[in-house]
Parts: sequence; structure tokens; C-alpha cells
Amino acid sequence: MKKSRSMYSLLFLFLIAGLGCQAIGDSSDLDAGSDGDKGLDAGGDTDPKPLARDLPLLSPGDHLGMIVAFEALPATTMSQVQTHWQEALDHGMSVGRVHLDWNNLEPTANVYDKGFLLESLEALENDGLQSFVGIYSVDTEGESLVPPDLAGLPLDDPKVLSRFAKLLDWAVPMIVEHGGFALSVGNEPDGALMEHPEKVPALANFIAAARDHSHSIDERLAITITLTIDSAREPHGPSIIAATDVATFNAYPIDLMSMTITDTSPQAVAALFDEMLTAADGRQLLIQELGCPAGPDQPPSLMNSSHATQAEFVDSSLAVMMAEPRFRAAFW
Repeated sequence: MKKSRSMYSLLFLFLIAGLGCQAIGDSSDLDAGSDGDKGLDAGGDTDPKPLARDLPLLSPGDHLGMIVAFEALPATTMSQVQTHWQEALDHGMSVGRVHLDWNNLEPTANVYDKGFLLESLEALENDGLQSFVGIYSVDTEGESLVPPDLAGLPLDDPKVLSRFAKLLDWAVPMIVEHGGFALSVGNEPDGALMEHPEKVPALANFIAAARDHSHSIDERLAITITLTIDSAREPHGPSIIAATDVATFNAYPIDLMSMTITDTSPQAVAALFDEMLTAADGRQLLIQELGCPAGPDQPPSLMNSSHATQAEFVDSSLAVMMAEPRFRAAFW
């Protein structure tokens, strides 16, 4: 998307909708995979390949997308979603998100629900959107999303690496064929890593191995993991980000201890984005979730927020993104 006021009009629609974009596929088309020995190599080359770091599969410029709720929505709400979705497309929305868990794509060892991923990709492709895909091995607070028979194994265990490699063997070509430009292999592991720093090397090895194997299939697809701002502030951040092609964050102006909105002034937002830029260590950046809850104006929000506060955060965030070319895509 070109840097213009169309970015502002698009995010204004997101604020009205309070909704976003996740295509949900039908759990069908189960395919059994082979049980060969080819797998990921833990602790591979820690320098991401330059081609993927440039996000060559993503159209030039910066992009905005939206996320639909992760749970099923009532029919009346879905009708509103469809209306606002079309409005966003009309205003230039250019990217969408596919959010899946590894154990949903591989519910049984070496048996894959390929249709789940394909339908999600095709739904965005049919709307002319490029896809940022998540196939998560770990989720917020360290929740493991590996197939049941791998539960309890370290992420860099040879059996885990081999099985994820087999998934990538068919998933990477499918993602690229249908407009995908990046793949995140986990979501917000920061809390668990701060509590259990001994798990950092295994996760870093898993990301690096997934990256190297994916590059052996198609070196253009960027491999990443989605982090919170804690990764810019805590010791685990550098080694995790070093294993990625591009840095990916979720960004909210929220104090998680008090669950209240923090400073949304242009200076504070610029400082937040500067932290992400510094942590990225020269990489381009994606923002998987860019958000600021509004709450009601009357009575006053318990989160110390308002529509004006939300709008200030959006304006300030877009100003930074439009001025810094390393921010390539954000999803409201």
C-alpha cells in the first residue's frame, strides 16, 4: 500500500468495526504423510539468509490488515464483519492473517489436515490479499501446541524437529503458491521464557532449524516468531530474534499488571516503536497485533481509555510506520 491518507481511512474503519481478519477453514481433507527420516537440524546457521530478510514475497511498501475474532461469532456480528471487511478492501487493505496451531494441522502423527490451511489461504487470496501465516508450536504463557505424541519433549528434540520439517515440506509450497509472505512458528512465548530461561536455547534452535529447512524449500519465505515488547527488554530477546528472518511483535499500550492503558502520546508511541526497531537488529518488522482498547466514554472506562485515546494511539502508530520503511505490515 502506498503511504497516503488511505492508511488512515483504513484504520479508521478498523476502529469502527473493532474486528479483524482470520480466515477459518473446514477441518477436512486429512492426508497421511510419509514417515521418512528427513528433518530439521537443530542449531543450524544462525545468520538468516538475506533474501528472506528482505521479504521478497511481500509487495513493496507498507501494508495494513485486520483480524477477525479467533472464536466463532454470532450471525449478526458476522454480518457486520462482512460489511466492514468489504469497506476495508475498498479502502486498500492488502494483507490478511492465517492463524493455525500445529496440533490442529497434525492432529495425529504424520496425518495432516491440509484443507484447513488451504481454505484459509484461498479465502484471503480470493480477496486479493497476501497472507501472513501462523503455524504455532507454542502460544502465550508457554502453552505447547505440538501434536499430542510430542508433548513434553523439548522443541529442539530431534523427533520434534523431524516432524515439523515434514509439515513444512508441504506447507511452505502451499503458503507461497497462495500468496503467503511470512510464517510465524509461535506466539508470545515471552512470559514462559522469563519464568523458565533454561527453555530459551531450545526455542531458538527450533526457530533456526525451521528457518533453514524452509529456506531449503523456498528461500523467499520469511520465518519469524511473534513476540511481545518484553523481548526488547529481557535477556531472552536477542537470541530468539537472531534465529528469525524478520522481527514480529504484538504492540499494545497496556500495563498488564493493572490492565490499564498507558501513555498514548506521540512521544510514548515513538519510544515503543523505537524499542522494536532496536530489538530487530536491522531486520524488517511485522506487527501481528496492533491494538488499543477504547472502552466506553461514559461511564469512564475501567482501563483508563476512550475513543480519543485509541485514536491518538492509531495516529501516532501510523505516523511512525509511514516514516520508517522497516515497518512493513501491521494488523489491527
